[in-house]
Amino acid sequence: MATKKNKGKYYTRISRGNYSFSLKAPKDKYPKRLQSAFFQLKLGKGFFKSFFRTIGIDKEGKCFKDCSAIQTPKHLLLECRLYWEERKEMQKQLSSSLSLEKLFCTEKGRKALFLFLSRTKIATRKWIMEAGPLEGGNSY
Repeated sequence: MATKKNKGKYYTRISRGNYSFSLKAPKDKYPKRLQSAFFQLKLGKGFFKSFFRTIGIDKEGKCFKDCSAIQTPKHLLLECRLYWEERKEMQKQLSSSLSLEKLFCTEKGRKALFLFLSRTKIATRKWIMEAGPLEGGNSY
């Protein structure tokens, strides 16, 4: 039996220990780019500014444009006003409130999340490159 330690800190916080962790691709076929974004967001490591801040590429980790929040997976999926319309659609598909636990740990949530990712392109290299240079002029 796998312990919480084996799941990683970020995913353990999302699942609250209630769901098993799997690195298997979802049963539905999705493009590699979307599957990669899904796992990056799920693990908390990837093409978003809070991770770039952690590894020393970005000084502040703040979101894009006039959004001054730290750009974490939670912020991008549940809070960022830049994706308000897409989030509203995701909530409609779930017929309930949104949470990281629902999006990553339930089949219905994953389907809604993949649709959101296909529309927004978040957590992909192309998405972050189109946003412009990072704080301090570092490149990706």
